[in-house]
Amino acid sequence: VIEYLSKQGQPLPYVGLRLWQLSVAEDTLVAIQSGKHTILAELCARFGKTLWSGAIARELEFPVTIIASYVLTSFSSFMKELRSFEQFKDMVLVDMKADDCQDTINEALAHGKQVVAFISMCNGSKRSTHLDFLFNLPGRRLVIVDEADYGMKQVNQSKPLVEARKHDDVVILMTGTNADEAGQYWPDAHYVGVTYPELIIAKRDFGGVHSA
Repeated sequence: VIEYLSKQGQPLPYVGLRLWQLSVAEDTLVAIQSGKHTILAELCARFGKTLWSGAIARELEFPVTIIASYVLTSFSSFMKELRSFEQFKDMVLVDMKADDCQDTINEALAHGKQVVAFISMCNGSKRSTHLDFLFNLPGRRLVIVDEADYGMKQVNQSKPLVEARKHDDVVILMTGTNADEAGQYWPDAHYVGVTYPELIIAKRDFGGVHSA
């Protein structure tokens, strides 16, 4: 229903960031502006990582954002969040397993749309082809590695991304735990983190406060 309303030009609800999300987003954006191209984000459960990363993508306004994961169930959370709110409704969401994914992306970019591409890092027959296509598109990319402490910590999953990224691409390794393992193949990363006790304290002190 939300997707249909969006296509009809109907306004969607606006969403704001909680203060803890806003604080980490500001830290991340300042680091990127200062020349850091790899962000290791160790953000605990219930932080709101999906919405937070969507806000980062929106603020950077890179033509292409790549969501890469070994845990494919996370893609549905991203798609739900990015289709539900006014700030994201102009983004074109593309699952790279679709037969027409490349045509959809090329058409969206030609019309000045911001693309969010979802790619499985499981070792399938089309993974290399999809990576080559995405990383040869013009412009800087934001690469969000979701659940970076699970399958993505393995060399066979991380190495293709490490080798494919261009110098100016920004990579965010997003994990809830084990940041040391998640970031082992990504040197010189800028670390941001929120623990669960810190989140509980923030919710107690600022739980009802949102910032647009």
